[in-house]
Amino acid sequence: MTTDNDVQDAAALRDAMTTAVAAKCAEWGFPLPVRVEAAFRTVPRHLFAPQVAPDKAYALDIVEVKRGEHGVLTSTMSAPEIQAMQLVQADISPGMRVLEIGSGGYFASLLSELVGPTGQVTTMDIFSVKSSVLNF
Repeated sequence: MTTDNDVQDAAALRDAMTTAVAAKCAEWGFPLPVRVEAAFRTVPRHLFAPQVAPDKAYALDIVEVKRGEHGVLTSTMSAPEIQAMQLVQADISPGMRVLEIGSGGYFASLLSELVGPTGQVTTMDIFSVKSSVLNF
């Protein structure tokens, strides 16, 4: 059961992560555009990492998503500052149609925020021998 405190805690963690991402981007020499920052403040990263504690989901670090049968890490969610850099470099605008390969989750949701209601994001990911395609 999710409580109001859980939602408030996640929002505070998301806000702190976004502030840290913006600072890291400024340190790297490019400001985080308002639209990209707004997407980070909107999309709940922890929902795409239910296997980890919310504070880990919002850390400036990768999130382990999947390990193979022998314990080898096979899938991660990229660190948020890397995702921010990718979004800035891609220069995603409202109304665009975007094909994203390898996520199916958080990054695709960030893209969806950026393309808005007139755009479209199609994402593909491969899980072992199964594949999935989601349209946002």
